[in-house]
Amino acid sequence: MQNCKGGCRVSYQYIVALMLAVGHSASAVPVIHDIVIRNGMIYDGSGGPPFAGDVAFDDDRIAYVGPHRALKARKTFDAKGRAVSPGFIDMMGHSEESLLIDGRALSGLRQGVTLDVFTETSKGPLTPEMARLMVAREGDLQYEVTWSTLGGYLDELRRKGIAPNVGSFVGEGEVRVNVLGETDATPTDAQLAAMGGLVRQAMEEGALGLTTALIYAPMNYAMTPELIAMARESARCGGIYTAHMRSEGDHIEQAVQETIDIARASGAPAEIHHLKLMGADNWNKLDRVVHMIDGAKSRDPSAGDSRHAGSAPCGLGKPVSPIRPRWHVDLGGQGCIPEAADREDHRGGCASTGRESRKCHYRFGGGGQCRRSR
Repeated sequence: MQNCKGGCRVSYQYIVALMLAVGHSASAVPVIHDIVIRNGMIYDGSGGPPFAGDVAFDDDRIAYVGPHRALKARKTFDAKGRAVSPGFIDMMGHSEESLLIDGRALSGLRQGVTLDVFTETSKGPLTPEMARLMVAREGDLQYEVTWSTLGGYLDELRRKGIAPNVGSFVGEGEVRVNVLGETDATPTDAQLAAMGGLVRQAMEEGALGLTTALIYAPMNYAMTPELIAMARESARCGGIYTAHMRSEGDHIEQAVQETIDIARASGAPAEIHHLKLMGADNWNKLDRVVHMIDGAKSRDPSAGDSRHAGSAPCGLGKPVSPIRPRWHVDLGGQGCIPEAADREDHRGGCASTGRESRKCHYRFGGGGQCRRSR
């Protein structure tokens, strides 16, 4: 109890009761959500069975997921007979360029994809020469390169305005080319330190981890110790390591083992992109490869892989670059690629994929036609 001026006495209990009453009356005011989706079969992403219910949104946040309620909203959708789920994640979006041209991303959104993850390569960091070459090598999609860092690229997407959420890894290839150019060279300790600094900068700008595509030049010039060092730098910032491995055919077991070794030595959880076996004479290796991955996962649950459903011809939809001999890359991609599989300079010059490269060559339609790079 406390005396007030004029002799009145006020009870603390009365004040608390008054506050509770005010709060109760405020909470009784009906909430009007921005959007409510009613009567859908909800798959909430937990792995549990679906259930009939409603979902409410306020601004860009989910306000309610659960059984049907008399929710009020400015806009309502009846999802009866339809499934309602969280947006899908495309773990290899490859929309880095198309979003610069058309940020609506309709091809993905119409399939339920709301998050694109950029892997294998990245749009930064870039030297002025890398930016020049990026423009010179553009295909159907034409755009200006106005940034020099991964963070700058992501800022450009934000400035343009895009529909999906995005996340990006930093490409080990881009980091390597920053310091060593596109040549087949082993970095010195000083160069390795400079490369690590670029990885760290990209991680601070929002990169999810380190990524590489070791089946393509010049990324396949990087040897295992270099990859371990860069993955370790990523891991210090909580990043993971993802790889399109050196081989998807004749040498796939060695490629899987290299990925496992990099994860163990660097401390970065590893993800193998689109695990598949190229060439019918390699299909019998599937059980051994899966056993290797499962063994690594039993020792470290953070190891994983993503697999293609079904089969596809070798190189379907890919540029000819995975089968280019190294001398062709060193010439800047200019000139004619030898087509005869028995040519010594072709057989010896194929990148690390070996015999499967020549299989790819024939499935691309090789056998007398001279292919020139674009």
